[in-house]
Amino acid sequence: MAVCDVSLSSNLKLVRVIEMKCGKISIRGCLMVACMWIGGSFSIDAQMVDLGDFLILDRYETWSMEGNASFVYSGMPLSAEVGVSIENFAGPVLHGVQTTRMVIQGSGDAGNPLLPLLFSVVQTLRLRMDDDGLYIHARDGAIYLNGTLMDWEQEVYVSPAMLLPRMIEIGESYPFVSKLTTGDVQNVVVVESIESVETALGIVEAIKLVLFSDGDTPFALWLVRTVGPVKTQIDSTLGGEPLGLYGILTDTTRPVHVQPVKTFWSGTFNMGEGWRSAKSLGSFWVPDSDSPWMGHHGFGWAYCDGELTNLWIYLPGAGWFWTSTDFYPFMYSDTHGEVLYYFDLPGSKMFWSFLLNDYLSVGPGG
Repeated sequence: MAVCDVSLSSNLKLVRVIEMKCGKISIRGCLMVACMWIGGSFSIDAQMVDLGDFLILDRYETWSMEGNASFVYSGMPLSAEVGVSIENFAGPVLHGVQTTRMVIQGSGDAGNPLLPLLFSVVQTLRLRMDDDGLYIHARDGAIYLNGTLMDWEQEVYVSPAMLLPRMIEIGESYPFVSKLTTGDVQNVVVVESIESVETALGIVEAIKLVLFSDGDTPFALWLVRTVGPVKTQIDSTLGGEPLGLYGILTDTTRPVHVQPVKTFWSGTFNMGEGWRSAKSLGSFWVPDSDSPWMGHHGFGWAYCDGELTNLWIYLPGAGWFWTSTDFYPFMYSDTHGEVLYYFDLPGSKMFWSFLLNDYLSVGPGG
């Protein structure tokens, strides 16, 4: 996630640039778990993906990043190596719902012999993700300089702001309004592209998110499927001096299985532990995100071919069936040569035949 570059603002951003002027640090702020920049990157055709595959809000997950920052302190341009940690914890109940507390900490040493400068930034977000989208409920942050608290701020949300819908489309922009006690703030998140990112864990595909907040400096973050945030970057200028932050993933407690963004089950919700769901199929279990096999809550094991908008399903002992997002629970049976209505219940292999005007059980022994 983000981290210090020495200037943070006050809305939904995380860490913006640490403007250090006249011996003072002005924090502004911003939030967003986004994804960004890389030389030699490439893009893939727009597709729908589940944000839950990329933004990991499981408790006790941790990530470490390393990078560098450039900033100005008392008119003196400085650069520093920075270390960043991101940790998730159980959060408080806010606005009547349980949240996840995400803590982002960044620190560095400008390494100037004439001006020793140790700085650290702590940002705490209260987030929630459900079937509808990703929400932020609260944010606070602090900046320390040589161990002394220089600035602290807290954003009080009148109501949670939906940062992104759960299903996002590559290439789309999603505006939202942060309703704070200090007033409304206009924001927009751009799901910019899918890019290849070289991290300490190897080259991975990531989605790049960029957050714009009322004309402030955009904040970008790269997210990798089944891993989480792997890269962050902020670029800005102050009085002509370049300011920026760059961080790259170096460690994570989550086992890293490098997987492409484009998966067989794109467009379905990640429910955790291999379970996924879709309006057209209900809930089902998959061995991995690229497997065409699924264990369906109703008809059991099935082999799938196609996409949710044009899907062929093979049920062992019953043959091939066709359906789609808009057509389900109606399914065309290639074996029976007719459209059947499927009773989508746990353990159900029961259909209704309009030709027979009767129930029809399919599969072995059916």
